[in-house]
Amino acid sequence: MGCVILKCQSYSVSEHISIPTISASTTSTNDAVRLSPPSPPVTQEIQVVDETRPTTVILSPEQSVPPPTVRYSQRQQSNAIIHQCSHLERQEIPSSVSNVIFMARHDVIRFYQCFASEQIQLDLRDCEVDEIEDLSLNFVTDYSQANFDVKLKYFRHELTVIKGRIGDHPKVPIRVRRNRVFDDSFKELKQFSKQQWKQRFDIEFRGENGQDGGGLLREWYSIMCAEMFNVDYGLFQRTQDGIYSLNSLPHFDERHLSYLTFIGHLMGKALFDTMYVDVHFTRVFYKQILEVKINDIVEDMKYVDEQYYQNLKHLLSHDISTLNLIDLTFSVDVLEYEVLRTYDLCENGRNIPVTDENKHDYVRLVCDWKIQGPQIQRQLKALLDGLYDIIPRDLLKIFNEQELELVIAGLATIDLNDLEANTEYYDYLPNSDQIVWFWKVLRAFEPCDVTKFLQFVTGSSQVPLQGFKYLEGMHGIQKFQIHKIDYSTDQLPTARTCFNQLNLPPYETFDKLCEKLAWSIQECSTGFGFD
Repeated sequence: MGCVILKCQSYSVSEHISIPTISASTTSTNDAVRLSPPSPPVTQEIQVVDETRPTTVILSPEQSVPPPTVRYSQRQQSNAIIHQCSHLERQEIPSSVSNVIFMARHDVIRFYQCFASEQIQLDLRDCEVDEIEDLSLNFVTDYSQANFDVKLKYFRHELTVIKGRIGDHPKVPIRVRRNRVFDDSFKELKQFSKQQWKQRFDIEFRGENGQDGGGLLREWYSIMCAEMFNVDYGLFQRTQDGIYSLNSLPHFDERHLSYLTFIGHLMGKALFDTMYVDVHFTRVFYKQILEVKINDIVEDMKYVDEQYYQNLKHLLSHDISTLNLIDLTFSVDVLEYEVLRTYDLCENGRNIPVTDENKHDYVRLVCDWKIQGPQIQRQLKALLDGLYDIIPRDLLKIFNEQELELVIAGLATIDLNDLEANTEYYDYLPNSDQIVWFWKVLRAFEPCDVTKFLQFVTGSSQVPLQGFKYLEGMHGIQKFQIHKIDYSTDQLPTARTCFNQLNLPPYETFDKLCEKLAWSIQECSTGFGFD
Protein backbone atom coordinates (compact mmCIF):
# COMPACT_ATOMS: atom_id res chain seq x y z
CA MET A 1 0.00 0.00 0.00
CA GLY A 2 1.00 3.61 -0.30
CA CYS A 3 0.73 6.40 2.18
CA VAL A 4 -2.62 8.10 2.59
CA ILE A 5 -3.97 10.80 4.83
CA LEU A 6 -7.45 10.68 6.26
CA LYS A 7 -8.82 14.19 6.62
CA CYS A 8 -11.31 14.10 9.44
CA GLN A 9 -12.08 15.64 12.78
CA SER A 10 -12.44 14.11 16.20
CA TYR A 11 -15.97 12.84 15.82
CA SER A 12 -18.44 10.39 17.29
CA VAL A 13 -17.83 6.93 15.94
CA SER A 14 -20.85 5.32 17.57
CA GLU A 15 -22.86 5.69 14.34
CA HIS A 16 -20.08 4.36 12.14
CA ILE A 17 -17.82 1.90 13.92
CA SER A 18 -17.47 0.12 17.24
CA ILE A 19 -14.05 0.42 18.80
CA PRO A 20 -13.11 -1.41 22.01
CA THR A 21 -12.41 0.89 24.92
CA ILE A 22 -9.02 1.03 26.62
CA SER A 23 -8.97 0.97 30.38
CA ALA A 24 -7.36 4.00 31.98
CA SER A 25 -4.88 1.71 33.76
CA THR A 26 -3.37 0.55 30.47
CA THR A 27 0.31 1.24 29.78
CA SER A 28 2.15 0.80 26.51
CA THR A 29 4.83 -1.38 28.12
CA ASN A 30 2.49 -4.25 28.93
CA ASP A 31 2.40 -7.34 26.70
CA ALA A 32 -1.38 -7.22 26.85
CA VAL A 33 -3.79 -4.34 27.32
CA ARG A 34 -6.98 -4.17 29.32
CA LEU A 35 -9.96 -3.69 27.07
CA SER A 36 -13.70 -3.62 27.37
CA PRO A 37 -16.14 -4.86 24.74
CA PRO A 38 -17.78 -2.22 22.54
CA SER A 39 -20.60 -0.34 24.21
CA PRO A 40 -23.02 0.94 21.53
CA PRO A 41 -24.74 3.68 23.56
CA VAL A 42 -21.43 5.31 24.48
CA THR A 43 -19.93 7.94 22.20
CA GLN A 44 -16.18 7.41 21.70
CA GLU A 45 -13.56 9.33 19.82
CA ILE A 46 -10.51 8.30 17.85
CA GLN A 47 -7.63 10.60 17.03
CA VAL A 48 -4.12 10.19 15.73
CA VAL A 49 -1.44 12.62 16.88
CA ASP A 50 2.23 13.47 16.25
CA GLU A 51 5.05 13.04 18.77
CA THR A 52 8.52 11.55 18.65
CA ARG A 53 7.13 8.00 18.54
CA PRO A 54 5.07 7.97 15.37
CA THR A 55 3.38 4.58 15.70
CA THR A 56 0.53 5.24 18.10
CA VAL A 57 -3.21 5.56 17.98
CA ILE A 58 -5.17 7.56 20.54
CA LEU A 59 -8.50 6.40 21.89
CA SER A 60 -10.39 8.77 24.14
CA PRO A 61 -13.35 7.12 25.91
CA GLU A 62 -15.92 9.50 27.34
CA GLN A 63 -17.72 7.25 29.78
CA SER A 64 -18.82 8.17 33.25
CA VAL A 65 -18.44 4.61 34.59
CA PRO A 66 -15.96 2.27 32.84
CA PRO A 67 -17.57 -1.08 31.98
CA PRO A 68 -15.93 -4.36 33.04
CA THR A 69 -12.68 -5.02 31.20
CA VAL A 70 -11.48 -8.02 29.22
CA ARG A 71 -7.85 -8.82 28.38
CA TYR A 72 -6.85 -8.86 24.72
CA SER A 73 -3.35 -9.10 23.31
CA GLN A 74 -2.02 -5.86 21.83
CA ARG A 75 -2.03 -7.37 18.35
CA GLN A 76 -5.65 -8.48 18.71
CA GLN A 77 -6.63 -4.97 19.76
CA SER A 78 -4.67 -3.38 16.91
CA ASN A 79 -6.28 -5.67 14.38
CA ALA A 80 -9.73 -4.95 15.79
CA ILE A 81 -9.22 -1.22 15.36
CA ILE A 82 -7.85 -1.53 11.84
CA HIS A 83 -10.60 -3.92 10.82
CA GLN A 84 -13.30 -1.58 12.08
CA CYS A 85 -11.71 1.47 10.46
CA SER A 86 -11.52 -0.35 7.15
CA HIS A 87 -15.30 -0.20 6.80
CA LEU A 88 -15.45 3.61 6.82
CA GLU A 89 -16.75 4.80 3.48
CA ARG A 90 -15.54 7.99 1.82
CA GLN A 91 -18.90 9.72 2.21
CA GLU A 92 -18.88 9.02 5.96
CA ILE A 93 -15.79 11.15 6.57
CA PRO A 94 -16.76 14.58 7.92
CA SER A 95 -15.75 17.55 5.80
CA SER A 96 -14.39 19.67 8.65
CA VAL A 97 -10.76 18.85 9.20
CA SER A 98 -8.52 17.87 12.06
CA ASN A 99 -5.68 16.12 10.32
CA VAL A 100 -5.12 12.42 10.78
CA ILE A 101 -2.34 10.61 8.99
CA PHE A 102 -2.62 6.94 8.18
CA MET A 103 0.49 5.34 6.73
CA ALA A 104 0.79 1.73 5.62
CA ARG A 105 3.28 -0.63 4.04
CA HIS A 106 2.75 -4.21 2.94
CA ASP A 107 3.55 -5.54 6.40
CA VAL A 108 2.91 -2.90 9.07
CA ILE A 109 0.14 -0.40 9.78
CA ARG A 110 1.41 2.87 11.24
CA PHE A 111 -0.58 5.74 12.62
CA TYR A 112 1.53 8.90 12.51
CA GLN A 113 0.70 11.58 15.03
CA CYS A 114 -0.16 15.09 13.84
CA PHE A 115 -0.79 17.11 16.98
CA ALA A 116 -0.10 16.93 20.71
CA SER A 117 -2.36 14.94 23.03
CA GLU A 118 -2.29 13.66 26.59
CA GLN A 119 -4.68 10.83 25.90
CA ILE A 120 -4.12 7.10 26.33
CA GLN A 121 -1.83 5.59 23.72
CA LEU A 122 -1.90 2.15 22.14
CA ASP A 123 1.21 1.08 20.24
CA LEU A 124 0.36 -0.44 16.85
CA ARG A 125 3.80 -1.56 15.72
CA ASP A 126 2.90 -5.23 16.14
CA CYS A 127 -0.05 -5.05 13.75
CA GLU A 128 0.55 -7.09 10.58
CA VAL A 129 -1.46 -6.10 7.54
CA ASP A 130 -1.44 -9.60 6.09
CA GLU A 131 -3.49 -10.76 9.08
CA ILE A 132 -6.40 -8.71 7.72
CA GLU A 133 -7.02 -10.14 4.28
CA ASP A 134 -10.15 -8.12 3.59
CA LEU A 135 -8.64 -4.75 4.53
CA SER A 136 -10.19 -2.12 2.26
CA LEU A 137 -9.15 1.43 3.11
CA ASN A 138 -11.43 3.94 1.42
CA PHE A 139 -9.69 6.97 2.90
CA VAL A 140 -9.30 10.40 1.37
CA THR A 141 -5.79 10.92 0.02
CA ASP A 142 -4.35 14.36 0.84
CA TYR A 143 -0.70 14.63 1.70
CA SER A 144 -0.75 18.43 1.84
CA GLN A 145 -1.97 18.53 5.44
CA ALA A 146 0.95 16.53 6.88
CA ASN A 147 3.75 18.51 8.48
CA PHE A 148 7.13 18.36 6.79
CA ASP A 149 8.96 16.58 9.62
CA VAL A 150 6.52 13.68 9.47
CA LYS A 151 6.85 13.43 5.69
CA LEU A 152 10.65 13.50 5.90
CA LYS A 153 10.72 10.84 8.62
CA TYR A 154 8.47 8.59 6.58
CA PHE A 155 10.48 9.22 3.38
CA ARG A 156 13.77 8.33 5.07
CA HIS A 157 12.25 5.27 6.73
CA GLU A 158 10.96 3.91 3.42
CA LEU A 159 14.37 4.40 1.81
CA THR A 160 15.90 2.45 4.70
CA VAL A 161 13.43 -0.35 4.01
CA ILE A 162 14.48 -0.39 0.35
CA LYS A 163 18.15 -0.51 1.35
CA GLY A 164 17.36 -3.42 3.65
CA ARG A 165 15.88 -5.37 0.76
CA ILE A 166 18.99 -4.76 -1.32
CA GLY A 167 21.25 -6.24 1.34
CA ASP A 168 24.88 -5.53 2.13
CA HIS A 169 26.77 -5.57 -1.16
CA PRO A 170 30.41 -4.53 -1.66
CA LYS A 171 30.95 -0.91 -2.66
CA VAL A 172 30.97 -0.19 -6.37
CA PRO A 173 34.33 1.37 -7.34
CA ILE A 174 34.07 4.57 -9.43
CA ARG A 175 37.40 5.79 -10.85
CA VAL A 176 37.43 9.25 -12.44
CA ARG A 177 39.84 11.97 -13.48
CA ARG A 178 39.32 15.18 -11.57
CA ASN A 179 39.41 17.32 -14.72
CA ARG A 180 36.95 14.98 -16.49
CA VAL A 181 34.66 13.98 -13.62
CA PHE A 182 31.34 14.35 -15.42
CA ASP A 183 32.35 12.63 -18.65
CA ASP A 184 34.19 9.80 -16.88
CA SER A 185 31.28 9.22 -14.53
CA PHE A 186 28.78 9.25 -17.39
CA LYS A 187 30.76 6.65 -19.34
CA GLU A 188 31.17 4.43 -16.31
CA LEU A 189 27.65 4.69 -14.90
CA LYS A 190 25.40 4.94 -17.95
CA GLN A 191 25.17 1.15 -18.25
CA PHE A 192 24.42 0.62 -14.55
CA SER A 193 21.25 -1.23 -13.61
CA LYS A 194 18.77 0.15 -11.08
CA GLN A 195 20.25 -2.24 -8.52
CA GLN A 196 23.79 -1.01 -9.10
CA TRP A 197 22.75 2.63 -8.74
CA LYS A 198 21.37 1.80 -5.29
CA GLN A 199 24.62 0.23 -4.09
CA ARG A 200 27.25 2.25 -2.24
CA PHE A 201 29.82 4.01 -4.42
CA ASP A 202 33.53 4.10 -3.63
CA ILE A 203 35.02 7.18 -5.31
CA GLU A 204 38.65 7.46 -6.35
CA PHE A 205 40.18 10.42 -8.14
CA ARG A 206 42.89 9.02 -10.34
CA GLY A 207 46.40 10.06 -9.41
CA GLU A 208 45.40 11.23 -5.93
CA ASN A 209 45.90 9.68 -2.53
CA GLY A 210 42.83 9.21 -0.43
CA GLN A 211 40.48 6.47 0.67
CA ASP A 212 36.78 7.22 0.41
CA GLY A 213 35.17 7.10 3.80
CA GLY A 214 32.35 9.33 2.61
CA GLY A 215 34.14 12.62 2.09
CA LEU A 216 35.25 11.86 -1.45
CA LEU A 217 31.71 10.78 -2.30
CA ARG A 218 30.37 14.12 -1.08
CA GLU A 219 33.03 15.94 -3.09
CA TRP A 220 32.14 13.89 -6.17
CA TYR A 221 28.50 14.93 -5.81
CA SER A 222 29.53 18.59 -5.53
CA ILE A 223 31.67 18.48 -8.66
CA MET A 224 29.06 16.54 -10.63
CA CYS A 225 26.31 19.00 -9.75
CA ALA A 226 28.48 21.95 -10.78
CA GLU A 227 29.37 20.28 -14.08
CA MET A 228 25.83 19.37 -15.06
CA PHE A 229 25.10 23.11 -15.40
CA ASN A 230 28.14 23.63 -17.63
CA VAL A 231 26.97 25.58 -20.69
CA ASP A 232 29.00 23.26 -22.92
CA TYR A 233 26.45 20.50 -22.28
CA GLY A 234 23.47 22.78 -22.96
CA LEU A 235 21.20 20.82 -20.60
CA PHE A 236 19.84 23.72 -18.56
CA GLN A 237 19.35 27.45 -18.94
CA ARG A 238 20.11 29.93 -16.19
CA THR A 239 17.57 32.50 -15.04
CA GLN A 240 18.37 36.03 -13.94
CA ASP A 241 18.09 34.84 -10.33
CA GLY A 242 20.89 32.32 -10.85
CA ILE A 243 18.65 29.24 -10.81
CA TYR A 244 18.04 26.76 -13.59
CA SER A 245 15.33 25.25 -15.76
CA LEU A 246 15.40 22.79 -18.65
CA ASN A 247 16.72 24.18 -21.91
CA SER A 248 13.80 25.29 -24.06
CA LEU A 249 15.59 24.86 -27.39
CA PRO A 250 13.42 22.55 -29.50
CA HIS A 251 16.24 20.58 -31.15
CA PHE A 252 18.47 18.14 -29.27
CA ASP A 253 19.90 14.70 -29.95
CA GLU A 254 19.68 11.36 -28.17
CA ARG A 255 22.91 12.00 -26.30
CA HIS A 256 21.30 15.09 -24.77
CA LEU A 257 18.43 12.92 -23.50
CA SER A 258 20.91 10.30 -22.24
CA TYR A 259 22.64 13.01 -20.20
CA LEU A 260 19.31 14.02 -18.67
CA THR A 261 18.47 10.43 -17.71
CA PHE A 262 21.92 10.25 -16.14
CA ILE A 263 21.22 13.45 -14.18
CA GLY A 264 17.91 11.94 -13.03
CA HIS A 265 19.85 8.93 -11.77
CA LEU A 266 22.32 11.26 -10.05
CA MET A 267 19.56 13.21 -8.29
CA GLY A 268 17.85 9.99 -7.23
CA LYS A 269 21.15 8.56 -5.98
CA ALA A 270 21.79 11.69 -3.89
CA LEU A 271 18.34 11.39 -2.30
CA PHE A 272 18.92 7.68 -1.73
CA ASP A 273 22.27 8.38 -0.04
CA THR A 274 20.81 11.27 2.04
CA MET A 275 23.20 13.66 0.34
CA TYR A 276 22.37 17.32 -0.18
CA VAL A 277 23.51 18.67 -3.51
CA ASP A 278 24.04 22.20 -4.74
CA VAL A 279 21.35 22.27 -7.40
CA HIS A 280 18.81 25.06 -7.52
CA PHE A 281 15.98 24.80 -10.01
CA THR A 282 12.96 26.98 -10.68
CA ARG A 283 9.82 26.37 -8.65
CA VAL A 284 8.11 25.28 -11.88
CA PHE A 285 10.74 22.57 -12.41
CA TYR A 286 10.04 21.06 -8.97
CA LYS A 287 6.33 21.05 -9.82
CA GLN A 288 7.16 19.21 -13.03
CA ILE A 289 9.23 16.63 -11.14
CA LEU A 290 6.23 15.99 -8.90
CA GLU A 291 3.93 16.00 -11.93
CA VAL A 292 1.83 18.73 -10.35
CA LYS A 293 -0.60 20.44 -12.69
CA ILE A 294 0.43 24.02 -13.43
CA ASN A 295 -2.78 25.97 -13.02
CA ASP A 296 -1.54 29.50 -13.75
CA ILE A 297 0.99 29.10 -16.52
CA VAL A 298 1.40 32.85 -17.01
CA GLU A 299 2.24 33.61 -13.38
CA ASP A 300 4.66 30.68 -13.26
CA MET A 301 6.53 32.22 -16.19
CA LYS A 302 8.15 34.69 -13.80
CA TYR A 303 10.05 31.82 -12.16
CA VAL A 304 11.47 30.80 -15.53
CA ASP A 305 12.24 34.17 -17.13
CA GLU A 306 11.40 37.27 -15.10
CA GLN A 307 12.17 39.74 -17.88
CA TYR A 308 10.10 37.86 -20.44
CA TYR A 309 7.25 37.68 -17.92
CA GLN A 310 7.38 41.46 -17.41
CA ASN A 311 7.32 41.98 -21.19
CA LEU A 312 4.20 39.84 -21.46
CA LYS A 313 2.50 41.71 -18.62
CA HIS A 314 3.33 44.96 -20.39
CA LEU A 315 1.74 43.58 -23.57
CA LEU A 316 -1.44 42.67 -21.68
CA SER A 317 -1.78 46.05 -19.98
CA HIS A 318 -1.33 48.24 -23.07
CA ASP A 319 -3.05 48.76 -26.37
CA ILE A 320 -1.07 46.82 -28.97
CA SER A 321 -1.28 49.69 -31.44
CA THR A 322 0.81 51.83 -29.05
CA LEU A 323 3.59 49.26 -28.57
CA ASN A 324 5.20 49.48 -32.00
CA LEU A 325 5.25 45.69 -32.38
CA ILE A 326 6.15 44.49 -35.85
CA ASP A 327 4.47 41.37 -37.21
CA LEU A 328 3.78 39.74 -33.83
CA THR A 329 2.04 36.43 -34.57
CA PHE A 330 1.08 33.22 -32.78
CA SER A 331 4.56 31.82 -33.23
CA VAL A 332 7.97 31.76 -31.58
CA ASP A 333 11.29 32.56 -33.26
CA VAL A 334 14.23 30.64 -31.83
CA LEU A 335 17.92 31.04 -32.73
CA GLU A 336 19.33 27.52 -32.89
CA TYR A 337 23.00 27.11 -33.67
CA GLU A 338 23.00 30.44 -35.57
CA VAL A 339 19.88 29.47 -37.55
CA LEU A 340 16.58 31.31 -36.88
CA ARG A 341 13.66 28.90 -36.76
CA THR A 342 9.94 29.65 -36.36
CA TYR A 343 7.55 27.43 -34.37
CA ASP A 344 3.77 27.78 -34.43
CA LEU A 345 1.90 28.09 -31.13
CA CYS A 346 -1.26 26.85 -32.83
CA GLU A 347 -2.19 25.64 -36.28
CA ASN A 348 -0.92 28.12 -38.89
CA GLY A 349 0.11 30.36 -35.98
CA ARG A 350 2.79 32.26 -37.92
CA ASN A 351 0.01 33.69 -40.11
CA ILE A 352 -2.28 34.76 -37.24
CA PRO A 353 -1.53 38.30 -35.99
CA VAL A 354 -1.76 39.10 -32.27
CA THR A 355 -4.48 41.67 -31.54
CA ASP A 356 -6.00 43.20 -28.44
CA GLU A 357 -8.84 40.72 -28.78
CA ASN A 358 -6.65 37.60 -28.79
CA LYS A 359 -3.52 38.70 -26.93
CA HIS A 360 -4.53 36.85 -23.74
CA ASP A 361 -4.65 33.62 -25.75
CA TYR A 362 -1.25 34.42 -27.23
CA VAL A 363 0.34 35.02 -23.82
CA ARG A 364 -1.09 31.79 -22.43
CA LEU A 365 0.09 29.75 -25.44
CA VAL A 366 3.59 31.21 -25.51
CA CYS A 367 4.06 30.58 -21.77
CA ASP A 368 2.77 27.05 -22.19
CA TRP A 369 5.22 26.44 -25.05
CA LYS A 370 8.22 27.71 -23.06
CA ILE A 371 7.33 25.94 -19.80
CA GLN A 372 5.75 22.67 -20.86
CA GLY A 373 5.89 22.45 -24.62
CA PRO A 374 6.76 19.20 -26.40
CA GLN A 375 10.50 20.01 -26.34
CA ILE A 376 10.31 20.36 -22.53
CA GLN A 377 8.20 17.23 -22.08
CA ARG A 378 10.70 14.99 -23.89
CA GLN A 379 13.57 16.26 -21.75
CA LEU A 380 11.52 16.02 -18.56
CA LYS A 381 10.54 12.43 -19.31
CA ALA A 382 14.20 11.48 -19.83
CA LEU A 383 15.18 13.01 -16.47
CA LEU A 384 12.24 11.49 -14.58
CA ASP A 385 12.94 8.06 -16.04
CA GLY A 386 16.30 8.20 -14.30
CA LEU A 387 15.01 9.70 -11.05
CA TYR A 388 12.18 7.20 -10.65
CA ASP A 389 14.53 4.28 -11.34
CA ILE A 390 15.90 4.96 -7.85
CA ILE A 391 13.21 6.78 -5.86
CA PRO A 392 9.64 5.40 -6.10
CA ARG A 393 7.36 7.91 -7.81
CA ASP A 394 4.62 7.80 -5.14
CA LEU A 395 7.13 8.16 -2.31
CA LEU A 396 8.56 11.37 -3.77
CA LYS A 397 5.08 12.79 -4.29
CA ILE A 398 4.39 13.10 -0.57
CA PHE A 399 6.28 16.43 -0.78
CA ASN A 400 5.18 19.69 -2.33
CA GLU A 401 7.55 21.66 -4.56
CA GLN A 402 8.98 23.81 -1.74
CA GLU A 403 9.65 20.77 0.42
CA LEU A 404 11.22 18.84 -2.44
CA GLU A 405 13.73 21.64 -2.96
CA LEU A 406 14.74 21.37 0.71
CA VAL A 407 15.02 17.58 0.54
CA ILE A 408 17.29 17.79 -2.51
CA ALA A 409 19.41 20.87 -1.75
CA GLY A 410 19.30 21.24 2.03
CA LEU A 411 19.42 24.66 3.66
CA ALA A 412 20.97 27.53 1.75
CA THR A 413 22.27 29.52 4.72
CA ILE A 414 25.22 28.39 6.87
CA ASP A 415 24.40 29.14 10.49
CA LEU A 416 27.78 29.44 12.26
CA ASN A 417 26.11 29.57 15.67
CA ASP A 418 24.52 26.20 14.91
CA LEU A 419 27.84 24.82 13.68
CA GLU A 420 29.66 26.02 16.81
CA ALA A 421 26.97 24.54 19.07
CA ASN A 422 27.49 21.16 17.38
CA THR A 423 31.30 21.05 17.38
CA GLU A 424 33.46 18.59 19.31
CA TYR A 425 37.00 19.43 20.44
CA TYR A 426 39.96 17.09 20.84
CA ASP A 427 42.97 18.33 22.87
CA TYR A 428 41.45 21.79 22.70
CA LEU A 429 38.89 23.42 24.97
CA PRO A 430 36.10 25.75 23.82
CA ASN A 431 37.98 28.63 25.48
CA SER A 432 41.43 27.75 24.11
CA ASP A 433 42.99 30.74 22.33
CA GLN A 434 43.13 28.89 19.00
CA ILE A 435 39.44 27.95 19.22
CA VAL A 436 38.34 31.48 20.13
CA TRP A 437 40.44 32.82 17.25
CA PHE A 438 39.10 30.17 14.89
CA TRP A 439 35.45 31.15 15.37
CA LYS A 440 36.34 34.85 15.17
CA VAL A 441 38.09 34.23 11.83
CA LEU A 442 35.24 32.13 10.45
CA ARG A 443 32.67 34.78 11.33
CA ALA A 444 34.80 37.41 9.58
CA PHE A 445 34.88 35.40 6.33
CA GLU A 446 32.75 36.36 3.37
CA PRO A 447 29.80 33.95 2.84
CA CYS A 448 31.51 32.39 -0.19
CA ASP A 449 34.58 31.64 1.93
CA VAL A 450 32.45 30.08 4.68
CA THR A 451 30.95 27.85 1.99
CA LYS A 452 34.46 26.89 0.82
CA PHE A 453 35.42 26.09 4.41
CA LEU A 454 32.42 23.79 4.81
CA GLN A 455 33.38 22.08 1.55
CA PHE A 456 36.95 21.76 2.80
CA VAL A 457 36.11 19.99 6.05
CA THR A 458 33.06 17.92 5.04
CA GLY A 459 33.37 17.47 1.27
CA SER A 460 30.04 19.25 0.73
CA SER A 461 28.96 22.88 0.74
CA GLN A 462 25.38 21.99 1.70
CA VAL A 463 23.89 22.32 5.18
CA PRO A 464 21.93 19.34 6.56
CA LEU A 465 18.20 20.00 6.41
CA GLN A 466 17.80 19.61 10.18
CA GLY A 467 20.96 21.52 11.03
CA PHE A 468 24.55 20.60 11.90
CA LYS A 469 23.36 18.30 14.68
CA TYR A 470 22.59 15.85 11.86
CA LEU A 471 25.83 16.25 9.91
CA GLU A 472 26.68 12.91 8.29
CA GLY A 473 30.09 11.25 8.45
CA MET A 474 31.60 7.89 7.60
CA HIS A 475 29.53 5.97 10.14
CA GLY A 476 26.32 7.99 10.22
CA ILE A 477 25.76 11.13 12.29
CA GLN A 478 29.15 12.75 12.92
CA LYS A 479 29.44 16.27 14.33
CA PHE A 480 32.12 18.68 13.17
CA GLN A 481 35.40 18.09 15.03
CA ILE A 482 38.47 20.24 15.64
CA HIS A 483 41.61 18.29 16.57
CA LYS A 484 44.81 19.74 17.95
CA ILE A 485 47.65 18.44 15.79
CA ASP A 486 51.30 18.73 16.80
CA TYR A 487 52.43 19.88 13.39
CA SER A 488 54.78 22.74 12.83
CA THR A 489 52.78 25.95 12.98
CA ASP A 490 54.25 26.79 9.60
CA GLN A 491 51.99 24.14 8.08
CA LEU A 492 48.42 24.60 6.90
CA PRO A 493 45.35 23.11 8.59
CA THR A 494 44.25 19.82 7.06
CA ALA A 495 40.93 18.00 6.87
CA ARG A 496 39.58 14.46 7.06
CA THR A 497 36.27 14.76 5.29
CA CYS A 498 35.07 11.27 6.15
CA PHE A 499 35.01 12.35 9.83
CA ASN A 500 34.08 16.04 9.28
CA GLN A 501 37.40 16.75 10.99
CA LEU A 502 39.64 19.82 10.94
CA ASN A 503 43.23 19.30 12.07
CA LEU A 504 44.32 22.64 13.50
CA PRO A 505 47.95 23.27 14.56
CA PRO A 506 48.38 25.41 17.72
CA TYR A 507 49.14 28.69 15.96
CA GLU A 508 50.77 31.28 18.20
CA THR A 509 48.77 34.32 17.08
CA PHE A 510 45.39 35.27 15.74
CA ASP A 511 46.89 36.71 12.54
CA LYS A 512 48.81 33.53 11.78
CA LEU A 513 45.74 31.33 12.28
CA CYS A 514 43.73 33.67 10.05
CA GLU A 515 46.36 33.58 7.30
CA LYS A 516 46.84 29.80 7.37
CA LEU A 517 43.12 28.97 7.48
CA ALA A 518 42.31 31.36 4.63
CA TRP A 519 45.17 29.98 2.53
CA SER A 520 44.11 26.42 3.27
CA ILE A 521 40.51 26.75 2.10
CA GLN A 522 41.46 28.76 -0.99
CA GLU A 523 44.07 26.30 -2.18
CA CYS A 524 42.77 23.01 -0.81
CA SER A 525 38.98 23.19 -0.88
CA THR A 526 39.14 20.63 -3.68
CA GLY A 527 41.78 18.17 -4.72
CA PHE A 528 42.84 17.06 -1.26
CA GLY A 529 43.74 13.57 -0.18
CA PHE A 530 43.39 13.58 3.56
CA ASP A 531 40.68 10.92 3.85
